[in-house]
Amino acid sequence: MAIYRPDQAQLSFGAEGVQGADAELLDAQLGSVHADVNGAISAGDSTVTYGGSSGTFEVGDFVRIGEAITGSGDAVDAATALPYEIRRVEYVTSTVLHLDRPCAFDHANNSIIKETTALAPVTGTVSDGGGDDTDISVPSLRFVPGAYTAVTVPDMTPTLEPKYFLGNTAKRNMTTMYAGQQSFTGSLPGVTILNGWMLRFGIGSVRSTISTGLTTAADWTLGTLLLNSAASKGAMMLKVTGAGATISTSDISAGDIIELHDNTTRISGTGTTQTGAATLTDTAATFATSGVVAGSTVLNLTDGSRGIVASTSETVITFDADGMVGGTGSGWDTDDVYSIVVPTTIVGTYKVQRVVADPVTTIVLETPLKEAYSASSVLILLTGGAATTDTFTHVIQEQNELDTLSWHLRMLDSGEGNPFIRRSIGGMVDSSTLSASEGEMLQASWDSVHFMGTIHNLEDQATVGTSLYASSASAAGLPGFALMDDIVDTDIDFPNTEPYYFSQGAVYIGGEGGTRQEFARIRDFNLAITNSVEPRYYVSSRHGNGRRKGPNEMREGRREYTFSATVALPDSEATTAIGLGSALELYKQLLLEGDYGSGSQGFNIRLEFIRGTNDTMVIDLPGDATAATGIGEGGVWLRGASLPIGEDPMLQTAIDCVARNLKITIVDNEPVYP
Repeated sequence: MAIYRPDQAQLSFGAEGVQGADAELLDAQLGSVHADVNGAISAGDSTVTYGGSSGTFEVGDFVRIGEAITGSGDAVDAATALPYEIRRVEYVTSTVLHLDRPCAFDHANNSIIKETTALAPVTGTVSDGGGDDTDISVPSLRFVPGAYTAVTVPDMTPTLEPKYFLGNTAKRNMTTMYAGQQSFTGSLPGVTILNGWMLRFGIGSVRSTISTGLTTAADWTLGTLLLNSAASKGAMMLKVTGAGATISTSDISAGDIIELHDNTTRISGTGTTQTGAATLTDTAATFATSGVVAGSTVLNLTDGSRGIVASTSETVITFDADGMVGGTGSGWDTDDVYSIVVPTTIVGTYKVQRVVADPVTTIVLETPLKEAYSASSVLILLTGGAATTDTFTHVIQEQNELDTLSWHLRMLDSGEGNPFIRRSIGGMVDSSTLSASEGEMLQASWDSVHFMGTIHNLEDQATVGTSLYASSASAAGLPGFALMDDIVDTDIDFPNTEPYYFSQGAVYIGGEGGTRQEFARIRDFNLAITNSVEPRYYVSSRHGNGRRKGPNEMREGRREYTFSATVALPDSEATTAIGLGSALELYKQLLLEGDYGSGSQGFNIRLEFIRGTNDTMVIDLPGDATAATGIGEGGVWLRGASLPIGEDPMLQTAIDCVARNLKITIVDNEPVYP
């Protein structure tokens, strides 16, 4: 007989656009009951107002939300992308459906809600505006954290309260049991990370841009593709417009990579002077005061060329050695229109997969957008083998509000059949760590992740029947059952990189730039991030059969970074030595308490891992790599560095530090980060 084995489990994850809304474009076999959406649906809504119903919706029905039905006569704005997703009806009135979890996408007024009987095969093309069964399913929970051996699954922990009623025959026993609130907490310890996919969820946002590879005209195509309408955070379908906006004309196909440059964060203008392709002069612009810095990207929207800024003054930009790359012109004409994207405002890099078919104006993204984009945002196609040979820079920075994530755990039995699926939604990383010890590999952990709930693929149970859900279209009777992507191995983007080895790392303490002092005898370190996440349970109306008692939302508390390490002291020097690298420097730092005479500031720490050329991870504490005095300017404070006398062959100390903030910069060949 086949059994379920822990080593037959696969955990994948993905980011959510809104809390508690797992995002996937999901096709289905549709039933006969349908209705129109009355008023647009925003991502995060868990109720849908409808009208014009062709029949009766029932509690327990699965419904596909989105798109229009061919020949229905319902007008939907042609400029709006029409995504589709599946949710379950928990409560229904003549005008409102209450869903089992929030919608992940925006849906236009007059789009369609239709009864769903089962998932459809993953075939066909995206019709975007017509046809009931011509769409495809796009699994977005396609990221694996790295190499791991155990998962604490965030299964439901119910609060069951025994109640004792007065009665002549009670005999001191409880009379009945009442179910209270539910909690869902999981963890993923000891992951050998192969990239930075799991690192940003305890910190904030990740922003990505191409680093190398744009050296010939064949490497990228700007064309005239712009977003036709705003795209919200979490969106997976984009409408494009402009002359030549036909996707086939722009040579976009499945597997290609695009960059999106948000229209509201770009600096725009018209060039007035050209010196070959080496400089750009615009007397009407103030480049320096506008925030343009070395590394900024200049896009020539007229001829499609592109360059990287090497230096800037208020009116002149000088490009790097590659000059302006690609395009149909000679670099700059005096009336060419440009757009400048500064590294701190670039919105993201995404790989396009399973692109499309309304073949004119709609593309489909492999994963949800990490941020919202305004209309007329620029879309760039990266070509020339960008998926495998180019390198990308990913900057992870703090944000007040953390993005939530979904976990998808799929288990097979020993006969490699009977998949058992649990998907946990609305997860927020409460605490996480990054650590390494001598002779080992860099490891990361999600030590505590709070979730809002769990859905699964267990349809029914013998004693339940239709007592909880009375849908005639779906016989599923168990709470939490959902139609969702199976997500098999072929859906997952498995990393193909090596781990970060301890022997490839360096720890710098104090100083700036070339003056940083490497402490070469770090034996281990641990960087811990605590967000003090609090699941909130509000007094609120929860429609349905009374089984939904999980948190209403997650809220971040105060954040804390702590850094600890075991340090074997550097070579000894005279006690009069003042260099940062002296054997007794850490003891001096302990005595100074982070105040060097002008106020509390602390020092800076840099953790650096180098796997190869254009393959690095740099962690800076504080984030700007510079500790200074003043509110919000401090760095790292040492609060423990005792020098005990023991049996070790050389004197060492266990340091304990607290940091104000951090930033992580990763360069690798992974174009898409969740």
